[in-house]
Amino acid sequence: MMDKLAKQGVDPDTLARADAAWKHQSALNELGAAIRQSTSGLRPELVTGAKATPETVSPKVLFTKVNRLNDRGRLATAIGRDNADALLQHIDAAYVQAQKVAARQKFAAAVAKTVGISGAAAAGVHWAHELLGGQ
Repeated sequence: MMDKLAKQGVDPDTLARADAAWKHQSALNELGAAIRQSTSGLRPELVTGAKATPETVSPKVLFTKVNRLNDRGRLATAIGRDNADALLQHIDAAYVQAQKVAARQKFAAAVAKTVGISGAAAAGVHWAHELLGGQ
């Protein structure tokens, strides 16, 4: 199509800008899809009652999808190289933090099971561990 337009006399600079704009828009759509596919739960603006599933983003899924976009150069096309690097670093930090939280929860559940407590008492053990500066 671009060749056809060039033959019809369309300015090559205009064609180059249009092509770049299309690539940018396409890469942004791919990034948006990666974020949406990593998100679950009900959007906050749609919550009408107290029993809605909160909207959350899976750092593991998001990191995998965004890293694939980065590997193909699409992430830098969408948001620029510096922003792409910063986004990946932030997603990685969230993923590492989520792993730490999961490990703490597993530890608290094991402690609770060992000492014979459950439910709210286990949450209290976890809260006390956090309050006392546990990592």
